[in-house]
Amino acid sequence: MQFLGQHAQGWVEGLLKVKQQILDAAFLCALGLNIYCFWGFSVDDALIIARSASCVLQSGVADFNCSVPATNGVTPLGYDWLLALLGGTFGLTQASELWQLARWMGVIFWFAAISLAWLSGRPVNSKGKIYFLLGLICCPWAGAWASAGLATAFVSLLLIAGDSLPVANSASQRAKAAGAGLVGLGAGLRPELSILGLALLTGRKTNREQPLRLATIYTATVSLFFVVRRIVYGHWLPLAAIAKSPDLDHGLYYISATLIHGGLFYLVVGQKAEQQKGKGANIFLLVGISLLSILFAGGDWMPLFRLFVPVVPLLLCRLKYFQRNNWITKTFVLLGICTTCNLVVHYWGSARAVVRTREEWIEKGAHLLRGSHRIATVDIGWVGAASPAKILDLGGVTNPAVAVLPGGHTSKAVPLAFFETWDADAWVIRLRSQKVQPGSATDSLEAYYAVDRNLLRAGAGEQFELTAVFSIPRTSEQYGILRKKNKLHPSATP
Repeated sequence: MQFLGQHAQGWVEGLLKVKQQILDAAFLCALGLNIYCFWGFSVDDALIIARSASCVLQSGVADFNCSVPATNGVTPLGYDWLLALLGGTFGLTQASELWQLARWMGVIFWFAAISLAWLSGRPVNSKGKIYFLLGLICCPWAGAWASAGLATAFVSLLLIAGDSLPVANSASQRAKAAGAGLVGLGAGLRPELSILGLALLTGRKTNREQPLRLATIYTATVSLFFVVRRIVYGHWLPLAAIAKSPDLDHGLYYISATLIHGGLFYLVVGQKAEQQKGKGANIFLLVGISLLSILFAGGDWMPLFRLFVPVVPLLLCRLKYFQRNNWITKTFVLLGICTTCNLVVHYWGSARAVVRTREEWIEKGAHLLRGSHRIATVDIGWVGAASPAKILDLGGVTNPAVAVLPGGHTSKAVPLAFFETWDADAWVIRLRSQKVQPGSATDSLEAYYAVDRNLLRAGAGEQFELTAVFSIPRTSEQYGILRKKNKLHPSATP
């Protein structure tokens, strides 16, 4: 009997190991699917970081125009230096090359962040891990931003690493202090996460013995970013936060859209957190603080819920401790899966084509803008990657003088005198119609962005000639290349 009992115990342990291996394999598949769904997605802001990193390598100045004094065109302070360091290691110096490197960096950071969420806080039973996998499948939008080329995945990794350290070493004061520092680094890179980071630290039961010490470490780390921005750039906040002034109405729309179409949040609502000792801040508290922070920050004009991504690993980590499995839970899981499928179907073609489209624009722009020295535009990302010329940012994200002007990001009240003083020899305008042809009168152009429309109405186009146009896929719009009449370059025509 003893012999049989020993063999039975061995079989059980073997089955458990196989079960764990199956779950780990399922995790890798779910994470791969999370990244694959919208692979090919990016935004122009990623190209801004890439060009700033390129300037670091070429001139030693972290500035979009390689100018002195430098401007804080990159929101996550110092991320362009990190990209430049890695790019220089691999011999990559051009903005388009660094952009692709940044995308792969994001994938690696995201893989590390989600893996840490999966592994931290063990042991967890199979039911909790399956719920984790369902949550990961229901947020492909997070995977999209991981490979977009921004610092989003890096910030996510800092937050989950800082959150996990006290769990792995609950008795270590150094681990708690390091965790507070890592969370502070994440919140310093993304200021809208400041309140969330503080709640993350003080809400954990293992941190309640010395909350003042941890809060001091955290606050000092976050404050360092504000002080550096003030000393180096002359303002406390990232320039993008000044250029894109908060809009409460849009913030409300943004968080509503995220909750309705986010998928993952249905799984959170469908469960009631069963707090276990040392397992961290309440999941609903994290969601609530994130919602309020993003509401007052005015949301984001980019698609696929970027501002919520850093919270995703934290939510997934806590989903593992949910044990409910009744009809209510199953209903919300089904809702999450359905909304996720709807999101993927809706964005599949457009999101996956962004990188390919930007590469085409960069190639066309490199030819059409050849010979330009000073270019004015709102969409500075791809234009800056296409040309080494100085760029007048009409949206203000990289130009402090424009950032403080009245109006939104694409509707800045740029005075005609300011535009003429800058003496642009090229102007890239997004046009509402694809019927416009090269040579059309500039006063007949209907610009997509309000800042361009206002300048055209004020007569800014009189000195320019429309030399080329190319269509924007999946829209009725196109880009127009305007060159100054007395500064046309022979190679700037189609």
